[in-house]
Amino acid sequence: MNKIEEKIYQILREELDFDFKFSRELDLVEDLGIDSIQILNIILELEDSFNMEFTDEQLDLDTISKVSTIVEIVQGKENV
Repeated sequence: MNKIEEKIYQILREELDFDFKFSRELDLVEDLGIDSIQILNIILELEDSFNMEFTDEQLDLDTISKVSTIVEIVQGKENV
């Protein structure tokens, strides 16, 4: 796990308040049962932690619920 993935995992654990096995293949809604309010809180925390903003297109629930997509978006912002 790289530093970005570690931070994302930490944010997810804090928001969900339970431990789980981190995987880029995880779907936050289907695999972990996260609701839209939790997704919003996670997005806000990611934006604060990584000093970035998600675009409207990136906030589609089917897309943003996948850990792999979150990692790619954050890594893309880090490389700008």
